[in-house]
Amino acid sequence: MKLILGITFFILSPFFALAQTKISGFVLDSDNNAIENASVVVYDSDNNIVAYALTETNGAYVLETQFNFTNHIIVSAQSFGFEKKQTRLNLHLT
Repeated sequence: MKLILGITFFILSPFFALAQTKISGFVLDSDNNAIENASVVVYDSDNNIVAYALTETNGAYVLETQFNFTNHIIVSAQSFGFEKKQTRLNLHLT
């Protein structure tokens, strides 16, 4: 069984209240091939689901949420035939 090697991501978070946060990136296998229809879920620091999406044919995903993030989030990706991969992102808002 191949591992989902990486979840690449970008977070764009405006600095004003009730703004949408956009999280986007790619889900790739260990050979850097795109994984289509992988489930990508974002959890807040209390382990609540705040956004989810499926990847496109090129492995890309875009999530938008109005959730106000605090100290960290967890981005999780999984697909049939692959092991689940989670990445914790520590947020340092200034």
